[in-house]
Amino acid sequence: MGREKIQEGFPLLGNDDAEILILGTFPGEESLEKGEYYANSTNRFWKVILTLLGEKAEPFDYEVKKEILKKNKIALWDIYEKVDRDGSTDKNIKQKKSKFNDVFSWLKTHTSVKIVAFNGGKSKNSSTFKKFRKFEAEYSEQIKYAEKQGVKFKKYLPSTSGANAKSKLSDLILAWGDILKK
Repeated sequence: MGREKIQEGFPLLGNDDAEILILGTFPGEESLEKGEYYANSTNRFWKVILTLLGEKAEPFDYEVKKEILKKNKIALWDIYEKVDRDGSTDKNIKQKKSKFNDVFSWLKTHTSVKIVAFNGGKSKNSSTFKKFRKFEAEYSEQIKYAEKQGVKFKKYLPSTSGANAKSKLSDLILAWGDILKK
């Protein structure tokens, strides 16, 4: 049995004029160590997004990547603010001492957001799907309210994680392309 390990996530990355909010579950250990969203070299998030935005191939400095997102009115955050977790994987997140970010308070004050997309959880058997479903259940009324305000939830896009080996990069680009059609 592992010992309790509370990890703090990152603040929201984005400008006040964001039109798209992409929510992950929680940063992996490599991302936490580097202080960067999607820092693991096997994660294809940056390749997918930069390709869809018509940017040249990586590698980009993290500051450049952040500016590209902000310029394109895309914000990044995670559903969890902090987690009790051993290791890096979503399946190791223990719910009892983990805490969700207050996404819906942020959405109320950032009415320019029209799309909220979830990175991962397409497979109904995945631990990410289960974490997003718990988030959805806890905030079902807020989701309904946001939808009435015109926010579209693109739930459960295929994960860009390297653990999602069954999705080729081209498949991810195709599936994720929909969120950029505002």
